[in-house]
Amino acid sequence: MKKLIAALLVLCAVTGFVFAQGGSEATQPAATETKAAATSSGPIEVVWWHTWGGNFIPYIEKMAEEFNASQTKYHITLQYVGNMNALYSKLQVTEKKDLPALINSTTETIGSFLYTDYVVPLYKIVPAEDKPILDAIYKNLVAAWGDNEGNIWAYPMGNSMSGCLFNMNVMNELGINPYDIKSVEDFYQVIKKVAESGKLPGSKVIGFEHTIRFFNYSIPIEGYDLYDKNNGRDGVPTKSYYNTGKVRELGDRYFKTFKAIQDGGYCYPMGANWGNELLPAFAQQDIVMLTGTIGGYARVEKAWNEVHTDPINATFVPWFAVTNDGRSTGQPASGNGWYIVNNDNPEAQMGAWEFIKFFGTGENMGGWCAHTGYLPISDEVYQTKVYQDFMAARPNLGLEYLMKVQREDDGETFHPRSAVYSETSSIGINLLNKYLAGEETNLDVIFKDYESQVDDALMMWSLTNT
Repeated sequence: MKKLIAALLVLCAVTGFVFAQGGSEATQPAATETKAAATSSGPIEVVWWHTWGGNFIPYIEKMAEEFNASQTKYHITLQYVGNMNALYSKLQVTEKKDLPALINSTTETIGSFLYTDYVVPLYKIVPAEDKPILDAIYKNLVAAWGDNEGNIWAYPMGNSMSGCLFNMNVMNELGINPYDIKSVEDFYQVIKKVAESGKLPGSKVIGFEHTIRFFNYSIPIEGYDLYDKNNGRDGVPTKSYYNTGKVRELGDRYFKTFKAIQDGGYCYPMGANWGNELLPAFAQQDIVMLTGTIGGYARVEKAWNEVHTDPINATFVPWFAVTNDGRSTGQPASGNGWYIVNNDNPEAQMGAWEFIKFFGTGENMGGWCAHTGYLPISDEVYQTKVYQDFMAARPNLGLEYLMKVQREDDGETFHPRSAVYSETSSIGINLLNKYLAGEETNLDVIFKDYESQVDDALMMWSLTNT
């Protein structure tokens, strides 16, 4: 528990620790729960502390109700606890015996659970007859949610792949094929071409989700690690490479490219709110490119339909390497997943798995992917009727291509793992902001600070937990 609290204190150190990930979290007025009375002779209560809000709640509630109606041994209880920051705050102050059996968190935070004893690795809970369910999960998701031996620690709730959404009405007019973009540097040339075409009211053509996550994806896509220990997969990382060797060279090129995009007036100001500013701008065609995740597509489609009668014609393309020399044989998986909590209640833990299996396979999981926009996690989910119908209704979105990329992934490209994701993420975005704002124009200073501050965060975690 000491290790858990230390890790979570670091995670909560940055105010507003909320992940975009397709808008998986939404502010609600207060914690809510769906619960039925349980007696000593009644079903085993399985509590899920979750962070899902808004349009995601009806589907989750539907799954809970159907699971409870499908059997009598377990009763799933939903407890909305707020955003991720609220979840971690609640975990800190709760005694082990009062912890839930189930929580959800994001791919980027897996290090906080791999290197503590807070969760029970999923592969140790799943009975032998259910192992094929885990074996069927795509390699990029195993890389995101598993350990260095390929054992699954958490069950993915789909893949919210990061990338960019393109308005194909404008792209087709200009003869631009987004699939030809292989790098961030290619991306800049396309952005510039659209801005100079005169097709839009002003020079702004794109909105960027305000996160350093894309940079932390571009480097592994290029084929390089950001941390030691195999990017944190082989053990607790102790050293970062932001100011070292090839990563530093790529970092220079990435940051300079984004500076050129901003200085050209081609984008909304860095830091613009994705849901309140960028999403409406894309729906109203004030901009024609929008970075984010495929898990946010349902929100984009909804926003579009509110202002248009014609269906949206948009294509989502996975994120890019920095240069055209990138390895580009994989795409980091992203999104939310279920963890089974180490709460010393094996019966509730098994009930948590039974609920995951009910929700996370077959038509139920296919329906969730169709509801959210998340990519399926296995061929079994991909081939469900509900998801095939979802794809057929959106032929231009590029889902077949995204699934091809996912199915062919070699499992070697993933977000760097550490137990201090929130702190290191804040370090990265603050330094990028500082460079873009002209507060510090010397990239030698930027990347020296980047590496040293991340290394300090890694060291502090290690000192606290060893």
